[in-house]
Amino acid sequence: MLKKVLIIMCLLAFFTSCGFSIKKNDIKTIVQNLGLGECPICDIEKLYSNPHEAAQLLIKELHAIEVTNERSDEMINKNPASFHVIWCVRGLQFLTGQRFFGDTKETNSYRIQQFQQTLNPLPFYRDWMSREYIMIAPHDVQIQIINKWKEFIKQNPKFTVKKYSFNDDLYF
Repeated sequence: MLKKVLIIMCLLAFFTSCGFSIKKNDIKTIVQNLGLGECPICDIEKLYSNPHEAAQLLIKELHAIEVTNERSDEMINKNPASFHVIWCVRGLQFLTGQRFFGDTKETNSYRIQQFQQTLNPLPFYRDWMSREYIMIAPHDVQIQIINKWKEFIKQNPKFTVKKYSFNDDLYF
């Protein structure tokens, strides 16, 4: 619930500051700090000022992160670098409308069964919003998805930009 309230507050802050202009160098700074500030959704909205460059930079930020399941507020405090990567994936999903998935060779542990509950193949991460819980895919899935993003941008450098308002479909 707290997460949704914060997102609404971010959106309100964004819409009351319309008319901003983003310099090219600012895009790089926004990407490098995505997910670490007060309003990641607002930062993603700013990336629309130069979405193709932003997507290139977001992909450069992607790397495999620690496989974990924890509350999002704990993750941002304990492992902000992982939280940043998750927001870079979200940013790419918002800008491109694309979602990529991968298969794992990991055995059916309880964690994987819980992660696959509704999704198979697996996404990079999965949010369990009612519990403010983030589940991170196994490393083999993360690597597959990162490679798919690299291939996507290589084949579609001028992809069709998707303009999304906040949408739960892109959150999961």
